[in-house]
Amino acid sequence: MLALALLSSCGDGLSLGPNALDGRWFAVDEAPGMSLHLILLTHSNSVTGSGDWTGEAILGGDVTATGQVNGRFVALDLTFEHLLNGVPTGMPFTEHFAGAFTSNNDIEGTSTQNGSQGQLHLRRLTGP
Repeated sequence: MLALALLSSCGDGLSLGPNALDGRWFAVDEAPGMSLHLILLTHSNSVTGSGDWTGEAILGGDVTATGQVNGRFVALDLTFEHLLNGVPTGMPFTEHFAGAFTSNNDIEGTSTQNGSQGQLHLRRLTGP
């Protein structure tokens, strides 16, 4: 539940509405066998969401998102839980994402887990 500050225009030409982050998102440019899908919602400047993930040669599972949005900038804490036949297994882990809208349907930034950083590009799923 994220409420994005209403921006009539940004210096970079983006025009984002108050609920610009609401919707279905997926990670692009992932390694084979890896995936991340999220449904994000906004309320004021707060973001919540949930989805699923898969990992190459490891169990996938559920992911929850909490965070903030400030203009075109997005900060999310993503908590990943391993599932085996729908049952949680192992310890959840959290990754922090700091990014920005690069278009109305793209957010690009850096994810950090235990001090290791990587690039993450989220794209809005606009089809069925």
